[in-house]
Amino acid sequence: MRAMMARLIAFFLLLTFAASPIAAQIDPSARGLAVQAQALAIGRDARIATVIADSRGDAVYIDPAQYALNMRSALVWAKQLSGGRFSIGPTFGKSGDRTDQMMARMPQALATRAGLLYIIAGVNDLAQNYPTATTSGATAAGNIIAMAEMGRLAGIKVILEAEVGANGLTAAQVSQMNELNIRLADYVEGTPNVYLNDARSAVMNPTAGATTVTFKPGFSLDGTHEVSRGSYYHALTLLPLINQIVPPRSVLTRTGTELPGNGRWQLLANPIFATATGGTLSGTATGTVPSGWTAFGSAGTTATFGTQADPEGVGNNVTVTCQWVAAGDSCRLFQTVGSANWLPGDIVQAVTQIQITAASPCLAATRLELVTVGTLNGSATGFNYMDGYTATTTGSLGADQPYTATLMTRPFTVPAYTAKSYMAAYVHLEGSCAGTASFVIRQMPIRRRLSAPNG
Repeated sequence: MRAMMARLIAFFLLLTFAASPIAAQIDPSARGLAVQAQALAIGRDARIATVIADSRGDAVYIDPAQYALNMRSALVWAKQLSGGRFSIGPTFGKSGDRTDQMMARMPQALATRAGLLYIIAGVNDLAQNYPTATTSGATAAGNIIAMAEMGRLAGIKVILEAEVGANGLTAAQVSQMNELNIRLADYVEGTPNVYLNDARSAVMNPTAGATTVTFKPGFSLDGTHEVSRGSYYHALTLLPLINQIVPPRSVLTRTGTELPGNGRWQLLANPIFATATGGTLSGTATGTVPSGWTAFGSAGTTATFGTQADPEGVGNNVTVTCQWVAAGDSCRLFQTVGSANWLPGDIVQAVTQIQITAASPCLAATRLELVTVGTLNGSATGFNYMDGYTATTTGSLGADQPYTATLMTRPFTVPAYTAKSYMAAYVHLEGSCAGTASFVIRQMPIRRRLSAPNG
């Protein structure tokens, strides 16, 4: 009955869209895609997101296989800052694409199980003066609206990003950018389940001038793409919208019973640090480490570890004060999974929550990493899944204020190894210059899942 109702509603929306003024503005091929969207109007969950975008959406993942979530994406930051309200599945960003070129990937986005579609687009239409210098804004808006309608007809909630622009746009291109944003704002105002986020005041310099746009200092390396710090402040504008659209969910461990011996649903020993002492110090690390865990500081780094009671009574927390002396320095906490606790075919996901209690302008990233290595097709083969990757070179600036982030690797299926080598989970606290920051790591489980809905 619910599926039938969804199809009836989608059919009504399709008729409404076909007769609307918006439909008259877009390419005829988009109407064909809208028919496909209507056919996909099934039950969807906004806690699974996909992306249609240019290079700024391509930056959600750092790798073509889409194993490593990248901190140069406001959407990734919003996921972490929201307490893990949603996961990011396959994304469809492509460097250099205009909005008309993105349209061809909409069927792939619609075919995912995503219930949240994030569209960040337009700057390439403006920079390329497509199709002309005086129509690029209206054209980009029409294409973005068409894609939003396809998502809406398929039962997806849609978030559009207002175009922030790029350093070096001409006065005429800035004018077209303004038209693009006004058209998007007008469209969203009367359209259910489509939302507009406007991060311009958060990431762009408000005193750049009347006919130019530039990023705030330290927010972009090249004048078009945000570094982690720019994406963090961008995400702060996106977060209230995410919290409005996506309901909270439970992703953290709430009990001391989630241990490998109790059904192998959680694979690490001492995931909530209930046994606060007895761990191992490595490299330059000093202090106290929970049982089963290893603390590490890279050469030259002062890495001081300790434990404290969890404020909610769920075991203990690990405290870390990390003083970096150069770009690329790091403090780490990690554990290797017992060999009997993981098997080929397991669907696994690492989770942690980290509080930055004393920030530093030199913090590059807090990164969660899950690694598996074994023999596959006769060769040693490893896979690295990450949430929170960023470059740690000079200039790769992260957030410079305290925050709490929930990190989750993308669920994946352990390959059919003929011989297992190891599985391990790591938290990396990484710097991009000389500085000091303090952290609290609340817990760090590896969950075994029954499915990978965002895979």
